[in-house]
Amino acid sequence: MPGPVLSLLFAQLKDVNTAVMVVTAAVIIFLLFGAWKALQSHRVKPTTGREGLIGQVGEAISELDPAGQVEVRGEIWRAEAVGGNLNTGTRVVVIDEKDLTLYVRQV
Repeated sequence: MPGPVLSLLFAQLKDVNTAVMVVTAAVIIFLLFGAWKALQSHRVKPTTGREGLIGQVGEAISELDPAGQVEVRGEIWRAEAVGGNLNTGTRVVVIDEKDLTLYVRQV
């Protein structure tokens, strides 16, 4: 009589061990995925602030002689042309920003 009871008990224990292993594996996969995404987010170039503006392309909406206005990412900025005056409609690239003024050159 103890034989069938023990075999039934061990069968249930085997199912519990399998369930514990599956849950443990799922938790480990979840944690590894979260760590991978966290590391990935540290490699992304900033998209806001001064660092996010440098290198962006925009358009002069007034003559830059050498100061005027440009539109970059849908925003109007005070700007100064570096390396010569620029006409309205000229495509520009941001090379620096200081005191809310963009320093740009022609693309």
